[in-house]
Amino acid sequence: MATINISGIAIPRLSFGVGSLMKWAPGHASPLPTDSSIEVQQAIDAGFRHFNTGDLYTNNESFAKVLRRSNLERSEVFLSFKLNTYASLGCRGRDHMIQNVKDEIERFGLEGYIDILQLHFPPRGYAGNMTNREAWRVLEDLKDQGLARIIGVSNWTLPDYHDIFNASDLKHPPQLNEYEFNPFLLFDPKIRQLHDFEVKHNIVPMNYGVLTVISGRLPTENSTALLQKLEEQSKQTKLPAADLLLSWAYYRPDAGIVVTSTSKADRARKTFELLSAEESPVNSQIYEEIEKAAELDGPDVASCAVFSSYLEIRRHNLHAFGPNGLRILLKELNYPAAIHHRVSIPRRILQHHQCFPTPTHASRKCLNLFRLYRIPTLCGGSQHVQEELMMSLFVLYSFLALLASGWLFRHIRSCLPAPEAYGPAFARWTGVWYIWKIWQGNYEVYDIEAHKNGSRKVVRIAPLMYSIDDPAMVRVIYGISSPFPKSKWYDAFGDPRIPNHNLFSARDRAMHGLMRRKVASMYSMSTIKSYESHVDSCVALLLSCFDGFAASGETFDLQLWMQCYAFDVIGKITFGRHVGFLESGGQDLDGIMRALEDGNAFSTISGVSVALLPILLILYGNPVRGITGFARRLQLESIEDDLTEKTGGETFLAKVKRLQKEAPEECERLRVETVALTGNVAAGSDTTSISLTSALYHAITTDGVVERLYEEVESQGLCSNPDQRITFDQAQQLPYLQMVIKEALRVHPAVGLPMWREVVGSGLEIDGNHFPPGAIIGINPWVAHRNVDVFGADAAGFRPERWDPQYTSTKTLEAMDQYYLPFGAGSRTCIGRHISHLEMVKLIPELIRRYEFESVGGELKTVNRWFVKPQKVLFRVKRRGTGA
Repeated sequence: MATINISGIAIPRLSFGVGSLMKWAPGHASPLPTDSSIEVQQAIDAGFRHFNTGDLYTNNESFAKVLRRSNLERSEVFLSFKLNTYASLGCRGRDHMIQNVKDEIERFGLEGYIDILQLHFPPRGYAGNMTNREAWRVLEDLKDQGLARIIGVSNWTLPDYHDIFNASDLKHPPQLNEYEFNPFLLFDPKIRQLHDFEVKHNIVPMNYGVLTVISGRLPTENSTALLQKLEEQSKQTKLPAADLLLSWAYYRPDAGIVVTSTSKADRARKTFELLSAEESPVNSQIYEEIEKAAELDGPDVASCAVFSSYLEIRRHNLHAFGPNGLRILLKELNYPAAIHHRVSIPRRILQHHQCFPTPTHASRKCLNLFRLYRIPTLCGGSQHVQEELMMSLFVLYSFLALLASGWLFRHIRSCLPAPEAYGPAFARWTGVWYIWKIWQGNYEVYDIEAHKNGSRKVVRIAPLMYSIDDPAMVRVIYGISSPFPKSKWYDAFGDPRIPNHNLFSARDRAMHGLMRRKVASMYSMSTIKSYESHVDSCVALLLSCFDGFAASGETFDLQLWMQCYAFDVIGKITFGRHVGFLESGGQDLDGIMRALEDGNAFSTISGVSVALLPILLILYGNPVRGITGFARRLQLESIEDDLTEKTGGETFLAKVKRLQKEAPEECERLRVETVALTGNVAAGSDTTSISLTSALYHAITTDGVVERLYEEVESQGLCSNPDQRITFDQAQQLPYLQMVIKEALRVHPAVGLPMWREVVGSGLEIDGNHFPPGAIIGINPWVAHRNVDVFGADAAGFRPERWDPQYTSTKTLEAMDQYYLPFGAGSRTCIGRHISHLEMVKLIPELIRRYEFESVGGELKTVNRWFVKPQKVLFRVKRRGTGA
């Protein structure tokens, strides 16, 4: 292992960081107490001897225990420890900091000293903090007392250094600075200035976050050159993208200490072996190409990376700065331009890790999107002038756009004959009412009431926009031979620069057919069954989590855990590996769950009115960055040797790569990679988790359903060995289970808005009304499934027996099937429905035979912004037959 000499002390250049191993509870700003003993022991076994932690980390106790009970000599262990300086996070001044150091030395069994002691963040005198100079004096005293051998800082910028280097009483200058670094940041002017200063003063860099490039946190639409280069080099060198980035950071000529982390034993071993070699595993030309690609993508990505990291660390502490918290934070991050222009960014952006480092950067991103959608910016002049004015013109533009929209709608209303229909009077002239119902998140409730359970066939919800409830119209509107294309509303779910961007947003019927046929075999039931072993591994992980809930009596959110399960299944069958949601204890990894919710809201609303883009951009940022980045990271982590697993079928990624090799131009034209990989990530968890939650919630809360399900499973001899997985074929032989699932999808379909189509040709007649060309019509599955003429007087209730041919006539069953729309209809039927069915029939009987459920959350609450997603579905479980 290579070392670096700091004041005559040889420090290992590879450090294992424990901070990223902390676990976070969904919706909580602070990390949970975390046991990282397994991960630390794996790192020790792999060969790591330098460890990086801090007193704000919640896994230090488990880390210290592993270190104390190891057989390592004190001279073999090197500890970098970051000391908190923020009053709002518990720092109470000089004496408190010194006592903290003494306590940590004792806890870790360090025999009197810490190897590297750092100030975690520059305190800068804000909100009761010490000044930088005051905090640095504490470290100088600790060094003089022999409690620290090397002293340094973390996340300090050039102005912070000036605070202490300009002091006349400086005794010991900083010897080390720990900060985020990746190929993008190589070209950030601030980082370059910082690097030059540190070289001049012999300050060693300690770098973390090099894998940010493939973590999904960066705006991937601005970083395509680097990501493509990494994918290309991964194939060429047979090294994962993560290894290429780590070796780039480690073997650079001016590299210092590199901090990395992993929860997987094999990954820890491979990383240590990779970076223990005296020479780089690849030639320097590879690194040069990485840097050129990063430079091509531009410096904005670098600024975004740094700003994102600071917000991620600091978002829970903004309240400490009072009403001016954002401005103070921007000043801390050395963004004076943002303060000068008095930028106001909603706190929600900070909480969700959006990246607007300067008004220029934010304005440029907005301008680019405006040009993309061909929206006028209302300001002329040079590019610089437009960027400076954009932020201040948001409100004005939105107001004028709404006025223009109102005039336009009135003009359309006067020019195009539209049928009279029931609906809000306001909806005759503007779509604002519809947008408001979407924003409220309960549109399906209004739609059901307006249609009066099937007695009212047409409801107007916006100008020339109608919700339909008529079983006879399913084939007319959605049938394979229907001439009606998807409406322009679907454009918002794709990249506006790319026509027919994905299967969902493709409006061209012929192109959609070509795109679908190209990947259809990947989604056939026979192919999906080959992934059963992958689903089994995810079921086992979920059962392990539920066993923990049963043992502790802890209340848990059923919807969250169903989404974790669905995400891990999608990751396993698409990329050949668990994504890690279940293993992480239900964390929202990389914020992808939140990104999906925000992306749905952004697209659903902007699809109705593009004039709202400025507001939506402020609220949600770029809607696709997190989703595409997450999918890209999973793809880059899967090198060719790992694409097909011995125990399961060929992954989607392997199939896509094979198709691309056979017909690269056709695959590019038909968007195969986007359809099969990004599409799986974007659509594969929400719909399945909603359906699973509905099935379990209604089965558990409806008298007699769980009991009958358990009896059916037991009657097939499937309860004798609960540790042996129920096979797909066995589950298919459980008729009542199939009825429960079908009824759950009827009562609570995932989609909660009408599936919009545009009337073309000579128009369409419905219930005596003529709909002219250009009118938008659609059937809402929630409305269709409440139609009493089709599903009976109890259509609003959950009754699986309605699908039993012993009690329901064949004619009625056929009528219900024709108006059953949980996966859409016709050629646009959801291509992934077999994956969802496999996940559901595999999991539900496993849970029913193993646990008794108790609902503690009351009535089911939902939010509908395209998908009707349950909120906080709280349950407790206990193992069957244990009495506890």
